[in-house]
Parts: sequence; C-alpha cells; structure tokens
Amino acid sequence: MVRDAIVFGTKDHKVREKCITEGSELSLEKAINFARTYELSKAQLKTMESEDKTINMLNKQGSRSSGKKYGKQYTPQRGPPQNNKGQSPNFANKCKNCGGKHERRKCPAFGKQCNKCHKYNHFASVCLSSNKSSKKMHTLDICSESDDDELFVATIDNQELNTDEWTETINVNDVPVNFQLDTGAKCNVLSLNKLKTICSHPIITKQVSPLRSYSGHIIDTVGVINLRCSYKCQDHAVKFHIVDRNVQSVIGAKTCEAMKLLKRIHSITQTSNPQETTKQFLPENMEHQYGDLFTGLGCLPGTHKIRINKTVAPVVHAPRKIPIAIKDKVKAELDRMEDIGVIFKQQEPTQWVNSMVTVIKPNGKIRICIDPRDLNKAILREHYPLKTVEEVISQMPNAKVFSKLDATSGFWHIQLDEPSSKLCTFNTPFGRYRFARLPFGINSASEVFQKIVSEMVSDIEGAEAIIDDILIWGSDQKEHDMRLKQVLDRAREYNLKLSAGKCEISKPEVTYVGHRLTSEGVKPDPEKIRAVNKMSKPECVKDLQTFMGFIQYLGKFMPNMSTVSAPLRTLFREKHSMALG
Repeated sequence: MVRDAIVFGTKDHKVREKCITEGSELSLEKAINFARTYELSKAQLKTMESEDKTINMLNKQGSRSSGKKYGKQYTPQRGPPQNNKGQSPNFANKCKNCGGKHERRKCPAFGKQCNKCHKYNHFASVCLSSNKSSKKMHTLDICSESDDDELFVATIDNQELNTDEWTETINVNDVPVNFQLDTGAKCNVLSLNKLKTICSHPIITKQVSPLRSYSGHIIDTVGVINLRCSYKCQDHAVKFHIVDRNVQSVIGAKTCEAMKLLKRIHSITQTSNPQETTKQFLPENMEHQYGDLFTGLGCLPGTHKIRINKTVAPVVHAPRKIPIAIKDKVKAELDRMEDIGVIFKQQEPTQWVNSMVTVIKPNGKIRICIDPRDLNKAILREHYPLKTVEEVISQMPNAKVFSKLDATSGFWHIQLDEPSSKLCTFNTPFGRYRFARLPFGINSASEVFQKIVSEMVSDIEGAEAIIDDILIWGSDQKEHDMRLKQVLDRAREYNLKLSAGKCEISKPEVTYVGHRLTSEGVKPDPEKIRAVNKMSKPECVKDLQTFMGFIQYLGKFMPNMSTVSAPLRTLFREKHSMALG
C-alpha cells in the first residue's frame, strides 16, 4: 500500500514513529499530513534559527556587551558605541526588530509580542516567521505567486465549529444552507454534494483559477457557479467555487460585507436605529429625497370612532401579573409608548378596562397589546372588504420589477377620538393607560386600516395594498420607478411612515402575503413549503385535518392536488378513523 510505503520509506524517525503510533487508524491522508506538518515545522525552525543568528551579530557590533542572545536583557555599556571609523553615531542602521531607525538599545519592539508568530521583541511587519501552524485553520486567501489568478487555500475542514457565533443560515436558491463566515477568505466555497441538494441540474462553469493548499498542492475544483442567496429579504448573486470534497460551506470577506452579514468597524460611534436608515433599501437617487419616510411614527389624516353596541355590558379586568424578569422592560416600553403619544395615563374611571398582553418579539424587545375579547363582542364592525392576493395578482400579468412597502406599526397610524380612546383603557401593575392610537387586537382594526390605505393608492396604477403591505410593480424599471415615486409621494402626503427593515425595493421577485411574486409568475412561499415538510406524521384524525387544512394553500400550485390527496381524505370516514394509529 502507498500508506505503508510512506511509513517505512521515510528517512525521518519522528514521522515514522508518529505514523506507527496511530496504528490501524492511520490513513493515507493522515500519513501525508504528518509528513507535511513535519516539513513545515523544520522549515520554520530553520528560519527562526537564522533570525536569531542575525540579531546576535547585530548585538555584538560596536559594543562590549556580554553577547547575550536576542530576547534577553542587555548589558549596559560604559561609553557610546563606536562605528568602524571611530565615530559615535546617534542612530543605528535600520533595525531588524522594528523596521525603523533609533538609538541603540532603545528599540520600541523590545518586550512587545509579535502578532504574527506570537514571539517577543519584534513587530509583525518585520517578522521572518512563515506563520504556518500545523493546526488546520478554515481560511482562504489570495496566493501572491506569479499567477495572480491562482487562489490559495490554507485548508478547508469539515470539522464541527465550537460555537455558532460565526455561522449563518442563508437561503441559496430558496434552500437553507449553513455557512461559516470567514473574514480571511477571498472566495466562497461550496461542496459538490451540497450543490446537488440545491440545484438538480446545476450549470457549472469550468474553473479558471485553481485552489492551492498551504503545502502547495492543487485542490481539485469542479468549477464556479453563480447562485441566488437571500438574507433578510435581500437577494444577492454570489459566485461559488465548487469543490469535489465534503467541506464546510464558506462565505468570504467581500460577500460578507456585500450581504451585510458582518460590518467592518473602523471606529466606535453611536448609530441610529437600523430600522430608521434607508441607505440599504432605497436607490441612491431616492435615498435623500425620501429618507424622512423611514423615521419616527406617522399619523394618518382624521380620527377614528369605535362604535359599540350599548346593550352589551362593559367589563373591567384586574391587572395581570408580569414575570419579574421582564417587568423593567415592560415599564420601559410603556414609557416609550407614552413619550411618542401612543398611550396616555388614565386617572378618571372608565366603563371598559381591558387586560394588558405582553409579547416578547424575536429580537428580545417587548410588544404591548390589549386583550379586547370582551370589548370585541360589543364593537360594531364596518366590514370593509379586504383584498385577496388573487385579486392583486390578476392585475399584474406583465410585471417584471417589484417593490414591497411595509408600514411601521401600521395600526398606530390611526388616531382615536377621546371616547374611543377610553374604550381602549387597559390595566397594568403600574396603573391604567389608554390607547390614543388604534391598538392591535381590535377586531375592526384591519378593516379600518385597509380602507384608508386603499384610498391612498386607489388612483395609482400598478400599486395595491393588503392591510399594511403595499405592492408596486412595473413591466420595466422605468415604469416601476415612476409608480414607486408616486406611492412614496402619496405616503408623505398621508404621513405614512415605513419600516426600512421590512421593505424590498426594486427586486425581480418579492414575497407578498405568503406568495413569491416573480417575473415568471407566482410561486409558493419557500417558508410555507418548509413548514409543510417539517410537519410530523399525522397520528389521528385531528392531526390529519390540521395537515390537510395547511396544504390547501398549495392547491393552486398543484393541478392534481385533489387526486394526490384523495387517499388521505378517505381516512376522514369513521370506518377508517383507526387507520392512522
């Protein structure tokens, strides 16, 4: 075997001893790695020894010191150093330890640790160490050889990461893939096996720039491919180098910055709320013109009156207890809402007092709502018809470019008159408050907001709204931009504020009300499909009913849905009810 030939053929007894110690677990790859590691270690030691000799020679020149080796304490001289001509120079030649010129024995590098080899008494800028560790590091870099197109790869491991701190799940062609974020990498790497799970028939371009390992060996690559990566509602075309090995998927430095996975920090400064910045969401020519639409809380024209059935008896709820762990956060959120005019302290008695509901959002912040179950029984709804996504889709057969705008805290844009505000009084451990804006949970809130926003965009062609989601489309970029400008102008006129973090501007496809709208047509939302795939196997009729109700969403995308699901529907009959067990 080739492995045995390496073990018994090597001239170095240390390599042979290491291989024999592995016993039956020794593989050909391990044997090669042992040999390469030893060769690199020998080369590094040789460089270090050469460095020490050079520095010792410099220390001995023009001095009567004890000639101690570099890195140890200097012996004081009785007089100034002399050069070959008997002169007493103030500065030595260029220092090998710091790279500058200075008086002898006043090197600024003395006692400092090198950031490259981690040894002392010299700077990294003049370090002679090759800085190659025998431990595998997951980094990529540009190889500075004669062939500038050749990419250097330190190593690509498939080892488990200690933490998920530097990993991120990114949708690649709507398939979630876990990537390592590597700021030292100059290219993006994907294994061939992983690519096959993403694309059934991938079109790979022949590799032009080969990947080279730290030991100088070429790593076989299949080629390169451009894939669509989605992260936080933003799509990016990313170039990947495909490796025919089982490796960890890697996103390099430039792509990390482009996708805003990592942020380069040159200095620490106070920044604004990320939802109040528009640079990454608006085209450059619109950024300054419409930046005001993405800050603060708006207020739509007029006030809303909640009408109730006076024959329904009012209900007063006592305050609910709040977990101690979030009590301070709840009070802080109440104070914030009071500061921006969403709620007010209520001192006078009111007929209706609702319970407060606190919800912890995914970002850790607190959302405060009311539980208006009793109040909803008394509210007389307006029953304004809500648009369906099918109605919107039918108006856009030639759409190629899309934008989606999302209102910031949509219902809070609607101001209540004073009697309606008192109906929305709620109890807390800190006292009673009342909503001055339309709160979440009121059964007529969606209808009221839909009516106002529909009127806002009713005369703008290529724009529709379903509650607080406004969709703009165009057959080309010019038409889309013209319509987008009209909607933004109208939003400013109505004082409607938008959430930058939830908006998608000028995209070839967007997700809208559970559907993926593209230039090629309507597709199911990948998140919905993943939710179906993750559902557990039904074990009773109730589970089956839940499953069947969930997949009804996919019926419009499956022409043979009825035929495929027929065997499952037969299980609803009583005589088959035990078949699921």
